[in-house]
Parts: sequence; C-alpha cells; structure tokens
Amino acid sequence: MEVFSDILPDIDAGKLDMTAELTTEYGVNSVSIIQFIVGLEQAFNIEFDDSELALGLYYDMNDVVKAVAAKVS
Repeated sequence: MEVFSDILPDIDAGKLDMTAELTTEYGVNSVSIIQFIVGLEQAFNIEFDDSELALGLYYDMNDVVKAVAAKVS
C-alpha cells in the first residue's frame, strides 16, 4: 500500500477497494502502472518482465497482489 500511496498520493490506500477497477476507480493509467510496478520491484526485490508491464493485466489490486506473490514465492 505504501508503494501505491507514493504513486497516487491523492488516494487513501487505507480505504482502497481491492476489487475496484484500477483504471476507472483510481485513475491508474499506463504510466502510473509502470511506476507502481517499478516501486513494487524495489520494495520486494523482484523483477517483472516487460511483457508484465501492460495495464490490461491488472484489473484490480487483487491482480497486482497475485502477480507480486507469484514473484516472491
């Protein structure tokens, strides 16, 4: 949530709806998703392939959590 707050500071991460569509509910766009993923890479010491940077792969925060969990384990 800290990484999300760094990228989109106007959104209260504590009230984030994990099932809300990132693009329509939170205004996430192709630039902010890349910033978010880069922040996650640094925070969790993981690496995403270029093919995993597409906004369309992440409908909601649950998709993001699943992607990070797959990288961490």
